Amino acid sequence: SEFSKAQKALQLFYYGGDEVKRRHAHDFLLKFQKTREAWDVSFRLLSSDQYEARYYAANTLFAKVKEEWPQLDGKARSKLSNVLHTHIRRLCGGPVIVTRTLALSLAYITLHTSKDPRNLISHVLQGASKAPAAYSLSFLTAIPIQHREANLSYQTSKNIERALVSCAPAVLKYIHQILRAAAAGRSPAKSMEHSSSGQPSRVIVNYALECILSWINVVKLSVIVKSQILPTLLALPVVHLEKVLEILGELVADAERKSLPEKDVLVVLSAVARLAPVFEKARSNGDKDTCRTIAAATNHIGDRCSHVIIKGSQPALAFVKLHFAVTAHPDRAISELGLDFWLCLQDYPLKHRHQALRGGIYKDLLSVILKNSQFPAKGFSSEEPSDFHSYRAKTKDLLISAYYILDNTLLETVYKLLQIANNSRPKSWRMAEAAIFALTCVSSKILENAQKANSLSDQKLVKERLSGLLRASLTLAMSDVSTPQLAMRAHSCIKELAVAFNLDGGLRKRALEFCVSCSKGLEKYTSSGPYYLDSGEEVGFGENCGGAFARLCLASIQQLRKDQNTINSLLTFIQRENPSLLMLDKKTMVAARARVSDDIASCQRNFVKTAIFLALHTQQSKATIEKLMAPHIRLLKFLTTFVSKGGHGDAQRRELHRRITQCLNLIEDVLKMVSQDVKSVAALAELTWPALETVLGISWKLPRPLPASQADVAKGTCDIFKLLLEILGSRGKAFLKIVVEKCAKKFQDGGYHHSISVLSHAVKLYAKDSSMHKLFQESFLYIAQPTLSILSNTRPEKLGDYMDIIAEFLSFAQVMVTSITQATLNSKAGLVTPLLKIVVHVVRYVTDPSKKCERAALSFYRKMIDAATSSKVPAQERKEVQNSLMNLGPDMTESLILRIAMHQSTIFNAAGSLFSLLRLTPIQARKNWIVNSLKHKDFSHLQPQLKMQIVTAFISVLGMADPRQSQRRFRSLMHDFGQVCEWGSDREMGVLVGYTMTPTKRGAERKIALGSSRQTPIVL
Repeated sequence: SEFSKAQKALQLFYYGGDEVKRRHAHDFLLKFQKTREAWDVSFRLLSSDQYEARYYAANTLFAKVKEEWPQLDGKARSKLSNVLHTHIRRLCGGPVIVTRTLALSLAYITLHTSKDPRNLISHVLQGASKAPAAYSLSFLTAIPIQHREANLSYQTSKNIERALVSCAPAVLKYIHQILRAAAAGRSPAKSMEHSSSGQPSRVIVNYALECILSWINVVKLSVIVKSQILPTLLALPVVHLEKVLEILGELVADAERKSLPEKDVLVVLSAVARLAPVFEKARSNGDKDTCRTIAAATNHIGDRCSHVIIKGSQPALAFVKLHFAVTAHPDRAISELGLDFWLCLQDYPLKHRHQALRGGIYKDLLSVILKNSQFPAKGFSSEEPSDFHSYRAKTKDLLISAYYILDNTLLETVYKLLQIANNSRPKSWRMAEAAIFALTCVSSKILENAQKANSLSDQKLVKERLSGLLRASLTLAMSDVSTPQLAMRAHSCIKELAVAFNLDGGLRKRALEFCVSCSKGLEKYTSSGPYYLDSGEEVGFGENCGGAFARLCLASIQQLRKDQNTINSLLTFIQRENPSLLMLDKKTMVAARARVSDDIASCQRNFVKTAIFLALHTQQSKATIEKLMAPHIRLLKFLTTFVSKGGHGDAQRRELHRRITQCLNLIEDVLKMVSQDVKSVAALAELTWPALETVLGISWKLPRPLPASQADVAKGTCDIFKLLLEILGSRGKAFLKIVVEKCAKKFQDGGYHHSISVLSHAVKLYAKDSSMHKLFQESFLYIAQPTLSILSNTRPEKLGDYMDIIAEFLSFAQVMVTSITQATLNSKAGLVTPLLKIVVHVVRYVTDPSKKCERAALSFYRKMIDAATSSKVPAQERKEVQNSLMNLGPDMTESLILRIAMHQSTIFNAAGSLFSLLRLTPIQARKNWIVNSLKHKDFSHLQPQLKMQIVTAFISVLGMADPRQSQRRFRSLMHDFGQVCEWGSDREMGVLVGYTMTPTKRGAERKIALGSSRQTPIVL
């Protein structure tokens, strides 16, 4: 029977282990819901012992009521209503969701039949004393829910809403009775209806609270307040607190937009404020769940009611007091929930806020933030770094607000915290770090205030306070070098406030020496990580330390350059304190064999480039720069020579490549640092070239594509070449020739595709210098040969391994065609046809998810067509390109059509260029080209809409006929075209091209219109 089938399907779906059988059962149950037999089977399933069967039956009945109620006759409707009533009363002791779903069915029937819910509500309330509470509440909850979801006319919906509003006081009174009985007892019973003492069970209380939530969108806040139900809600046991607070939050949702009466909003705020003892008790008992519930509610309600709270009435201030207690909770996750409200207050100017919401409370809030933003006492074993930094991220804006409100008080508070940290035994690095964090957050605003001060004395006062804070911070950090996290924060402060250190030369000197001192223990510090600052992401100790030193020197260069002795003494200090930092300790070869982490290399890079930058401002700059760079160049030559010897394992080879990349990054950073001094760049180019040449000498005889470590070396080398060419400009011609030749040879030797980007860059920079064109042309030919060889000798399925080369080469070709057109397209070179064949090959065979190759190919193709149609290109070259393009036309179209059929591209990337070219050719050639394209085997697989677009474009191409062309000749061409288009079984295409040739006159001009009675004519 159908009943047995449904039972079996439910058993399989809920308890079957086989996923395939469960899916089949699910499909059967969905289809069964739409059958006629589902009515009777659902009624029988409601008597099942299994909850899942009853739940499925209730859902099925609800779905069928909504779908089939209008088709039922009067007798069937009456029977259905009675049966639903019976089952609701019988099942009200079971799971709430079943009863509620059945009640939704009856509510739907009521709203779509009588369109007036008052009779049903009155009936439920009158029999409430005799019926189970779950029975009554199921109806009272379902009616407003169904009203919101019912698709009724506007007027009907408004009438029902008015009816619900009139019933609301009686409904609330009934619910209030249930909740009052629950609030009178100390703990709710767990049975369904009542405990032995007559107290409503937890389930019934939850049901009553759900009922209130369903009525909130119908009832005005004033009605809820008038019903005196709020005090009863707050008197319920703590187990119901989350639902109660959800109700209070919904009552004031969008309070400002809805223009809720202020007195009613204050009643809600007052009610929430009465939870202060509950919160304090939960905090004392370590009940974080209750604290978190109250915190989320006060944050939500405070945000919605902030326009009332800022006025500072007694209930509002009581609410603020509770919320402050939430923010001050020692658990950071709970405290963070309270921050949003204080951030919301920032939207209101101080003059609009009550006095109590200005200075005083922000001073207390500052103390809370400084305490809770300290690093976890037990480290991140007990807390996720992301949670900690999420809290700090929110406090940044609050600290800035606090600074605007408190001004000097904030700075004094931070200073006192630093003193407390310094006087603690042992010294509290966590406290000091939090104080420096706060100082860093407001640093930019402090500097702004110093600039905007009304008088010189005010400016001096601000600067003195800032200098005092920085001195105290630095002193504390220097006195506790055993704590890397404090040093990290001090480095961050130096970077953020680098300009402020210029206020005091002695303070700047101490800061620079502090950074140098920290660099001495890099190996120990980097292994003690991870370290975090403000983003929640790991930060390298060495990178942060070196970055602070570099930033401070750059910000102070105007002061430092006034006294060369200061620079010399600083360089001497670095060499004396940590000679290995600049590799001036005669241990280059030892360093070459040691493993240097990327973090230490980053620190070293920052110090070296900054030392060179400082040396530029001394009299012996050239000698100093050579001295500083020499060990790194020796190291680079040693590493590359060692790699070239071969015989290394994969791990050792990767490590050598990584060290080479570190050296290359150093050279690049130094070049960027001294880029304004072309003489120094030229000297560096001369100094580094021998080492860079050895890098180019490394042989990459490995499978493609290049492994990541080798690619980093290749990219680093080529980035340096590009940077040198860019900086040197006209001074770099001699260097340019060497670089271009070496890069071209390197590519030919080993597929070093990054070198092509150097050539492209060189062409862009020197395109206007005609003396360089021959060099570029020779390099282009040199590179084109192996590229064409790759395409001709590689199987299509393996071309993906060469995507980097192909894409880079096509980009280079495009630069050549654009920048030095004549030299590239010269017939002696013989490259036009081979280059165009690359485009076809790429579009047809290369599968690249990123579309990089395809975009490069089509972009180059458009440039070639531009060259073929541009009057700026000499006639001979232009004619050769035109001929090559026309010979290639059908092949290119076939490739595009094939790519469309594979859903990997769109024809309009290059179709516009193709059609532009066709318009320049004789009409007979156009017709042959189009006919051959439409005969392509893959054309029939395209979507009709795409076919229409392609054919319409072809018609426009044929329509660009020579005005002297006879109408008879053109009709013959169109006949051939139409025959091809009607090829195949796709009749839509036949309709499209079933054109009627109709001569038309427009003024003195005679044209031909194409179109049928079913189409808008196309005038050509």
